[in-house]
Amino acid sequence: MAKKKDLFVSRLKAKFGPDEPIFTFEIAKTFPNISLVRVHQLLNEAEAAGDIRRFQQGIHYIPSEKSSKLDVNRIIAKKYVTDGKEIFGISYGFLGYLPSLFRDPHYREEQVYCNEEGRKMREVAVGTRRFIIRQTRVRIDKSNYLAYAFLEFLCHVRSMTSKSKAEGFAFLSAHPLSKAEVFSLAAYFPARAMKNLLLGDFIDSLS
Repeated sequence: MAKKKDLFVSRLKAKFGPDEPIFTFEIAKTFPNISLVRVHQLLNEAEAAGDIRRFQQGIHYIPSEKSSKLDVNRIIAKKYVTDGKEIFGISYGFLGYLPSLFRDPHYREEQVYCNEEGRKMREVAVGTRRFIIRQTRVRIDKSNYLAYAFLEFLCHVRSMTSKSKAEGFAFLSAHPLSKAEVFSLAAYFPARAMKNLLLGDFIDSLS
């Protein structure tokens, strides 16, 4: 019995890195010839042995050391933002810029934007943190996610304050954008985005 559990853990370690979020459906896909019931049995055995830890229902990880904890930002990024190759969403934990967009004072929850979200918005809990997952206005990918984030920020700004300007310029300094990149997505956003582009004097910072 222990041998089967050890092989189970060994295969997971070969596929997933330490302290990486592992979703239950990924584990099931790793063992296509084993029933889902058996997968859960082996998972429970691995948990009992301390080889794998359960973060919450449907989310596990392989601890790198005894005190290891799973980073909620990594969970959000993997599920809603990027698979490591493609980009299909944006979050503050992923970008590290535009905090007022993702941490709107009008909401207690952090905002995440994702192509794959089927509803306009949905609330989810990950650990002790709560998030609102929002459907993107247009599909985003590696080529346009930065321009999308900037336009979403401009659309989100209710009043162009010095703080908002500083936030926008900090983003453009770290992630230079061209007028073509921004204007190619402008039609998907309300007029406020273009208005704030001008009010914030951001247009001269676009190449």
